[in-house]
Amino acid sequence: IRVGRSQKTVSEYLAHFRQLLTYAVLDGVVSTNVFTQLPQGSTVYTSNKKEEKLGPPISEDIIHALADQMKGQSKVMFLFSAYTGLRSGELRALQWDDIDLQEGWVSVRKAIVFTKEYLFVEGKRYCRGFYEVKPRPKSFRGNRKVPLLDETIKLLREHKIAQKAESKLVFSSNGSRGGEIISDSRFPELMKVAAERANVKRIRWHDLRHYYASQILKIYGNDWNTIKTYMGHASISTTIDTYGHWLENKEEQAINRKLLNEKLGKIAAR
Repeated sequence: IRVGRSQKTVSEYLAHFRQLLTYAVLDGVVSTNVFTQLPQGSTVYTSNKKEEKLGPPISEDIIHALADQMKGQSKVMFLFSAYTGLRSGELRALQWDDIDLQEGWVSVRKAIVFTKEYLFVEGKRYCRGFYEVKPRPKSFRGNRKVPLLDETIKLLREHKIAQKAESKLVFSSNGSRGGEIISDSRFPELMKVAAERANVKRIRWHDLRHYYASQILKIYGNDWNTIKTYMGHASISTTIDTYGHWLENKEEQAINRKLLNEKLGKIAAR
């Protein structure tokens, strides 16, 4: 099915129809739920995905001003995200067996999935949902290994010791006491409070991923394959389209303009 909606929105619409038809079959309105005839693993395709327009990279000063206003698990999560570039779903799904503190790598191989269930009781529809850890990042290329900074390893070691309860999850809803999967609604509030305390412009949690990209661009330059791998993008074109404009500074622009004039100037003046 190809429609002008996001994959998530379409999936939710289909879940609604599936449950309605299930109820209709039980009530004798229709004889068959057509969704049961679809092949397992059917994919919904979307066609109008908007490219994200990024402004200037976020400065190191802002990142660490925000981190200074956090403590405990929140601060570790924040700095971990800023210096690994993991998506929030990958971060929330992270388990200790995904992290090699000895060698200094994090294996990204899981993601959080929110599953909705629709129940019909006495003709009324009720919805309930729950988070699950699934062995499937955002894309096939999302499965990757990302190097950890020594400082990040230090923070993780301290965080693991602080976890008083045995937990598979690196970051959980109850922090050091262990608990369930963190709700994604928690991140905006963390950023809002930190920004107000630090008296800086508020940024999104996802901007930490962009910050990481801006940092590794400084290191790896035009080595797009390495950058693509660490970011977990499906293709190099995604990486270049999203971050390519950050590589060309004013000095490079001036050089490129001069080169263009030298090569094309005379031809244009004929």
